[in-house]
Amino acid sequence: MSRITNLLIDTSLMGVSAENRVLTVKGKPGSEFIVIVVEDGTLKYYNFETDLFELGHTSKNNLKVKMSNSSLYRHTINFPSGGGTYVIKLITEEGTFVSKNKKVISRKIEKQSSTSTLTLKPASVNTANYSTFPTVASTGSTNEGANLSSSFLVNNASTDAGGFGLKINTANFAKFNSDPKYGFEGSILKGVFENLWYVQSTKAITVNVNGDGVDSNAVTAANADGISVGMELLYHKASTTPVNQAGSALTNVYVQSIEQGLGEVVIRFSQLVAFENTETMTLRAYGTKSIYLNTGVNFSTDSDCYITAPILTKTVRADSDGDYTPSTTITLTDTHGISGGNTISYIGVGVDNSSGNLVTYADGNGATADCPDLTSSGALDNDGAIVVQLAQTLRKGTVLSFKEIYNQFTMKFSATIDKHPESNTDILFDLDKIITVGVSGS
Repeated sequence: MSRITNLLIDTSLMGVSAENRVLTVKGKPGSEFIVIVVEDGTLKYYNFETDLFELGHTSKNNLKVKMSNSSLYRHTINFPSGGGTYVIKLITEEGTFVSKNKKVISRKIEKQSSTSTLTLKPASVNTANYSTFPTVASTGSTNEGANLSSSFLVNNASTDAGGFGLKINTANFAKFNSDPKYGFEGSILKGVFENLWYVQSTKAITVNVNGDGVDSNAVTAANADGISVGMELLYHKASTTPVNQAGSALTNVYVQSIEQGLGEVVIRFSQLVAFENTETMTLRAYGTKSIYLNTGVNFSTDSDCYITAPILTKTVRADSDGDYTPSTTITLTDTHGISGGNTISYIGVGVDNSSGNLVTYADGNGATADCPDLTSSGALDNDGAIVVQLAQTLRKGTVLSFKEIYNQFTMKFSATIDKHPESNTDILFDLDKIITVGVSGS
């Protein structure tokens, strides 16, 4: 008795463009079978003479094979451009079987109906402190890779509510230099840089296994789509960062396991959180490995990331105290990018830095934020002022340079993807890992 042991073909999702797949049949010499390929939901069958899918079924749509001395048979199937679902069936002839007297083996392949777009962009929870984020994107099929390079210009929001500057945290930098005359330049090593990118997903909680709002490390959900082990819990409901039942804030809460249950999944976390029934969690997957697990895309950066920021300078708007007498209030033509809170210093002709002289207030308590209104051609209120620790006697027109605070910076990098995702996907760079936003000080 002749026997077919396997029908092999790559059943991964095909891209939009035309593609071929190799069909391999394993069996005993002398085995006989027929192969039929059909586009599911249509009457289109594969013509093995023209290598085209055509309406109707004739003898040309049946590939009849008798295996000779070899135990392998191969044939290439050409799939057209566009989407669809294709079914490949192997039917054994009389005297040939599969296993346990079965006579049919079937395989199904999906084909992408349209291209998808992968977008790289910076992101922050402090959206009010940034202007519109730059992006770089690539559109293609799942079988197409791409190289993406960019020079992201990231700007501090030019608003009186959020224009208090951006401080660069250097903990993740391999090397850097912050110069009061020329600004900032530094680099983040490739391996570190890759781990600052993430994909974000939301997942609706069905129930907290310990009870609604009770401390628990496990919840149930309808499915595991978009989540994976190792993801970090950003919000346990809406935009609320994780807390326990006592209200204490929790950090570094990760998905430890995902278990398939009866019609649901059980998601277990590394800490006890006051999860609430039917609320929506937000989770992040950091680093290239986790990004692959969640998107199927191998994302990698090609080299280190280089970051530069120009020095922040401002011009004194009027003589100190209006009559060139000492004052802790300094009027400026604009205050965009200056932070209060006694964290930044400044230099300039005539500046007295003989003792502590940080910027205390950038708005409120005698200070007034005044950033260019970009919705009105950069208009100003012409009332900008800051309050500093040490009284100054400065002339109108004096240029002040502020240290280690910036209103813009540039990220230069390049990245590679091995394919495009099945649907539109954003891969995000976490600005909050390298930037602390400035404050008014009030």
